[in-house]
Amino acid sequence: MDNMLVYAAKEKRSFNEFPLNEVDSMIFSQLAYCNFDTLPQHHSLQSLASDDEIKTLTQGNLGGKNTEKLIKIMLENPRFKKLCWRNVVSKVDAKTQMQFNAVTFCIAEDQYYIAYRGTTATTIGWKENFNMSFNDWVPAHYFARSYYRKIKNLFSGKFYLGGHSKGGNLAFAVALNLKESDLSHIARIDCFDGPGFHNQERLKNRFLKLKGKIHKYIPQGSLIGILQDDLIGEKDYCTIVAASGNSLLQHDMFTWHVIDDQFATVKQLDSTSEVSWKAIAEWLKNTNDTERKDFIEMLYLTVSDTNQIYFRKLLTPKTTYKLATRLIKNSSTQKNVWEPIIRKLFKAYVNSGAAAFSEQRKNQLSNFKRILDEQRNK
Repeated sequence: MDNMLVYAAKEKRSFNEFPLNEVDSMIFSQLAYCNFDTLPQHHSLQSLASDDEIKTLTQGNLGGKNTEKLIKIMLENPRFKKLCWRNVVSKVDAKTQMQFNAVTFCIAEDQYYIAYRGTTATTIGWKENFNMSFNDWVPAHYFARSYYRKIKNLFSGKFYLGGHSKGGNLAFAVALNLKESDLSHIARIDCFDGPGFHNQERLKNRFLKLKGKIHKYIPQGSLIGILQDDLIGEKDYCTIVAASGNSLLQHDMFTWHVIDDQFATVKQLDSTSEVSWKAIAEWLKNTNDTERKDFIEMLYLTVSDTNQIYFRKLLTPKTTYKLATRLIKNSSTQKNVWEPIIRKLFKAYVNSGAAAFSEQRKNQLSNFKRILDEQRNK
């Protein structure tokens, strides 16, 4: 099945001949992960002079090698090769627990795509994501709106907004907080596997008013895009995309399937994703903001030696052992924080899909419950 790389090579019409579509939007959301601030002398694809500069743009970020391939393909395609970018912003603030990145792509005369970057590997970025479970708005939401207003004042024309993961959530946040007069300049707003919002029910009417302008896309095995979003079942709001790989691997948009200029779609989520969606919804309903905040603060302090630790380091045996030791050490003093939350999440998963679990999964849940019971009795 084709993916965005194949589309980027095949579709050669200009944006004036063939307007921006959902796959183009995904491409620009992927490019938001590029390190444009590391090459301040460059403002367009055609100005990139070597493979080393392309590697510098893509190194260390989501998509890495595939994004490098994507840029090389775009350089050979008349639809994309004149692409240029402006107003690159990159902010990380440990004090406010905020990570914000955005870039504006000039895709044709008087046509601009504002792309918000998703979460990077730092714990600050992930902590801000977790903070969304008990805060209506986080600092990055306000930066996203301010950034759009700045771009609208600098350029005149048609605007598209989008992003992947948290970047998609930021794009939607902009739409939810703009006046009608500002929204009139925006042609479409796309969210690719981005989470929903705290107490999203209160935003439902606002979302419904934006139908036709906002579009959410999640892979069939989504685990990120289903978070805090009770509108997943709205067919004219959310599209489920066929994707390769298992569960979390599908968060990578290069695994998403494309047919011509559209996504290949499926009618419903995979069973594991469906169970997770229902379980998380139940868990959120049965926990309050204070419980979630205390639990997340405990996790964050356990994981983070400094604000610069990278989550990819958690996969090394040395770090895993270190974290396990800390969790055991903290279990007695902070059991009142994590034990009720974990127990509620466990119960939610059982209630949401126990009948669909394999025998192996049922045994794992049974063993996990035994461990929780042992902790309670200590």
